[in-house]
Amino acid sequence: MGKKVIAVIGAGGFIGKAVSRELGKSHEVIGTSVHNPEGRFHCDITKKGSVKDFISGHKPDVVIHLAALTDVDLCERDKARARRIHVDGTRNLVDACKSLAPRFVYFSTDFVFDGRKGNYSEADATNPINNYGKTKLEGEKLAEALPGHLIVRTSTPYSLGPGSKKFLGILLEKLSRGEKATAFADFIRSPTLIENLAENVGALVSNGHSGVLHVTGDSQLSMYDAALQVADVFGFDPSLVQKTTSSSVSLGAPRPLDTGMNVSLARKLGLNIISFREGLLKVKKQARG
Repeated sequence: MGKKVIAVIGAGGFIGKAVSRELGKSHEVIGTSVHNPEGRFHCDITKKGSVKDFISGHKPDVVIHLAALTDVDLCERDKARARRIHVDGTRNLVDACKSLAPRFVYFSTDFVFDGRKGNYSEADATNPINNYGKTKLEGEKLAEALPGHLIVRTSTPYSLGPGSKKFLGILLEKLSRGEKATAFADFIRSPTLIENLAENVGALVSNGHSGVLHVTGDSQLSMYDAALQVADVFGFDPSLVQKTTSSSVSLGAPRPLDTGMNVSLARKLGLNIISFREGLLKVKKQARG
């Protein structure tokens, strides 16, 4: 496979940075953001002209759409903003890609499911229960209009990247200070190491797989059990991890309970799918390095 020009839309985000770094090892990566920092190109996906100018100007071979409003509660409070980004923004990208026909990769979420079943495969029916999931699913439907599209659904990304406000960074901060940390025992997820996710995206860019694909970690576990594993791997007192349930707190948006993801298809495609513990050990090694 030759070197490709890959546009990473939303390259400044938590996953976008990791994907840009990984793909940049073998390809020419053109990263975009709204604010244009760190040498990235400006592209406001909510503005049709901005998207059209960017795509027609750079003519990428692959477009990876990672721009999103990932604050689930904010998506519930500001439905119009979530729609502008997830639906209108995706439509603008799809429309801009129709004539040039680059390979289109759309990043989606486990929150397209209602959480009643668990162990979700690509064939399972979607039924989002919050606005974040609903608007991301609308984005999926738009992406399906492009031939050869790939929809990557992932879950609960983690790493210790700079500025991470995800659960792992927050949990380790509390445990390192000897503070108690609560974790939900009724939320089942498939935590995904973003560096591993980025590696798998690179493989998918190479193998040309299309359709919907679940690319997450291999473990389906409660966030409480995940927190206990974090304490164990990093050598903190496990008694600091306190069990709680979602019914005991007031959440701005409803959350699906069990969105465990079945990754059998990803494994059949030869992707490197790792367990949560394997991912934590990699993070620990990186931190020491």
